[in-house]
Amino acid sequence: MHQQRIGFSSSTSGWWNRLLQYHSAIGSHQQVLQLYAEMMRSRTSPSLAPNASTFPSIFRACAYLPSSSLPLRLQLGRAIHAHVFRFTAQSDMYVGSSLIHFYASCCKMKGAHRVFDTMPHRNIVLWTALIQGHAQSGEGRRSNNNAIDMFNRMMRSEDGIRPNTVSMLSVLPTCGRLMECESLHAFAIRSGLDSDSMVGASLTNTYLKYSSIVQALRFFHSLPDKNQASWLVMICGLAQCGLLSDAFSLVTTMLGSTNWDLDSTAIVTLLSASKDKGALEHGRWVHKYVIKAGFAQDVFVGTSLVDMYAKFGFLGFARHVFDHIREKSLVLWNAILYSYAREGLTYEVLKLFKDMRFREGLAPDSITVRSLLLGSSCRRGAAIWLGESIHGFIFKGGFHSEVATVNCLLDFYAKAERLRAMEALFAAMDERERDAVSWNCVIHGYAQSGRGEKVLKLFSTMCSTAIDPDHFTLSSVLHACAAMGDLLHGQCVHTHMIARGYIYNAITRTSLLNMYAKCGAISSAYQLFYEMHVRDTISLNAIISGFYQNGFATEALSLFHNHLTNSSLIVDAMPDYVTLALAISACAQLGSLRVGMCLHSYILRNGFEGNITLGNAIISMYAKCGAIEHAERVFKRSMATFERDLTSWTAMIAGYGMHGRVQEALSLFREMQAEVRPNAVTYLELICACSHGGLVDEGLACFRSMRREHGLLPGAEHYACLVDMLGRAGRMWEAYELIRDDLSSSSSRGKVDGAVWGALMGACRIYGEVALGEAAAAEAMRLEPGNGGYGVLLSNIYSGVGRWEEAAEIRGRVGFMERRPGWSCIQG
Repeated sequence: MHQQRIGFSSSTSGWWNRLLQYHSAIGSHQQVLQLYAEMMRSRTSPSLAPNASTFPSIFRACAYLPSSSLPLRLQLGRAIHAHVFRFTAQSDMYVGSSLIHFYASCCKMKGAHRVFDTMPHRNIVLWTALIQGHAQSGEGRRSNNNAIDMFNRMMRSEDGIRPNTVSMLSVLPTCGRLMECESLHAFAIRSGLDSDSMVGASLTNTYLKYSSIVQALRFFHSLPDKNQASWLVMICGLAQCGLLSDAFSLVTTMLGSTNWDLDSTAIVTLLSASKDKGALEHGRWVHKYVIKAGFAQDVFVGTSLVDMYAKFGFLGFARHVFDHIREKSLVLWNAILYSYAREGLTYEVLKLFKDMRFREGLAPDSITVRSLLLGSSCRRGAAIWLGESIHGFIFKGGFHSEVATVNCLLDFYAKAERLRAMEALFAAMDERERDAVSWNCVIHGYAQSGRGEKVLKLFSTMCSTAIDPDHFTLSSVLHACAAMGDLLHGQCVHTHMIARGYIYNAITRTSLLNMYAKCGAISSAYQLFYEMHVRDTISLNAIISGFYQNGFATEALSLFHNHLTNSSLIVDAMPDYVTLALAISACAQLGSLRVGMCLHSYILRNGFEGNITLGNAIISMYAKCGAIEHAERVFKRSMATFERDLTSWTAMIAGYGMHGRVQEALSLFREMQAEVRPNAVTYLELICACSHGGLVDEGLACFRSMRREHGLLPGAEHYACLVDMLGRAGRMWEAYELIRDDLSSSSSRGKVDGAVWGALMGACRIYGEVALGEAAAAEAMRLEPGNGGYGVLLSNIYSGVGRWEEAAEIRGRVGFMERRPGWSCIQG
């Protein structure tokens, strides 16, 4: 450097400018500023003074100073701006554009506009600099609006300026609405810029940002000259929108018909999409490509591979990829730590953490802590212990001052259902520190725990703060409304979504659809589904589930059939096992054996036969449709196709019970106990089977074995079934004594409600058992003294045996008691 200074001490400013431009081009911005200071000190004649060619490099260097030194950057830039007036004219367009860029980098758009307004002649360079300034000034949505406004002003200006490729590339990413993108696209067509490969890639990316798949594909295929960027933008966009099959089809086309290859960004995107869609085979194909194309040592690709294999439960493959990367970054360590923590492998997590710190010499950062917390929140047991230990490490390491880390702690406690710890942590946060994620973690935690009223209260409080609810907030609130059946509050959230523009978000729209379906407003749910631009598998499942749960099984099957046969849908919404299980359940509800068999055939042809949920649904469907032999065949073959679980055994026992084959049900129950432990539902189906088959003593034996052999407490539904069974056999006093004796034990207290005694009273009316009916009525009214319905039942018993005076007297008393009215879903 000393030799350079000697050499240039007697040179002209042109030599200094070349040296400044060289260092600016290679990114040595500190060196540029030092050279400028040396140039000013060695200025001995007018020929060494800065000129218009000097300042662009200087202002570029100022703009790239660290953001942490913003006041110093601004002070230095303004001082050099004064040199512009002293040594040259600000009207030079290159000096002006560099000044605009500098002020925009400091978020001082008023200064940028002052420079722009003083320029006597404004060309495309100046307009583009101002548009870029607004786009990059960090003012969010306001910046984007201003960038588009400046673009429109340029179009209307009297200078006759026409946008070029650079100005189009500057304004396209700022589109805040699909309509703005379509308007810019129309202009690009009129000006011939749509054929530019870079503009084409940017337009494609903008359409994909708003999930406008049809327009993006149409535009992409119309490009006459597709470069690598165009292909990769389209591939990544399709993958990010969940259209994995279309993305890989495009990859195959690109690799087979062009000389372009995937880059690391596209590989990471495809791996992430494969992980999210559960497409292991696609992920393995990408892994093979990674090895073949020489990306095996790329740390970002390696991290994505580790994450993908871990998500599918293949920790061995994840560890293999991790171990074969020579230069392991902290990001890669964080990924493997998260993977092991997510599986609850506490010992391995601690060993890896120790290796990272002491063998590799890497200090954990806040991302490490968050990775461990996020992994721990996916498991229970030992992982919860690990998460609580990390809480202590956070405070010891000083990470508690970072909002993102505290948010991860909130998320951990929410998923672990440690609601008190979550509440305490949230309450300890300063109100100014809480961001949208903090609120979302707490609201989501309450929603998942069934605390709907708490969710609505917190949502109301959040709306009164400066933080706006986002689509995650709204999804959690809609989930709470759906769980409570609270249609009114759900409609209020719908109104909020429309006002804030979230109605077009795929996540919130699907949550809204689900809320309407679960609240019984199925027509509103279908309207939302019909109006969706992109219908994915989740939204398809939500609407089919809505039809099925609301008793519209025919409509559910019709929608499923239409979806399979509608080839006009471009969206990647192929049925998954949930869709098929819902369709099978709808067949069972309708008793439609023919359609159920067709669906079974579809499942076999498309490789779904190994799914346990589907296998259980098929067994239940055949049993309910009267084809018990088919149910038996599927059940017996299940050991070869899927691993039978408790639900499989219970479904088959229930099937035998429905068909009166009680001995087979009891035999299967005995066989089942050698493999799995029965639960309360299994016993309910078994007692019902005995009731329908008239095997009262066997049913009583099953009822008593619940507690004696498996420690299961009978619920109200078990007692109701028992009452029905003994009532049919005329052994109602036995039912009364059994229920009364069970009530005397503290373990059963609270399990029997008035409805059980009401069922016994109903049996007493049929068989004319007045004394027993009076005893049952006394017990029912003791449990629910305000319910006049039991008085009506007792009156009916008296009427049935001709005791009209007692019946009239009881009905007179009922007039002074509260009778619970019937409620329908319409009444909310």
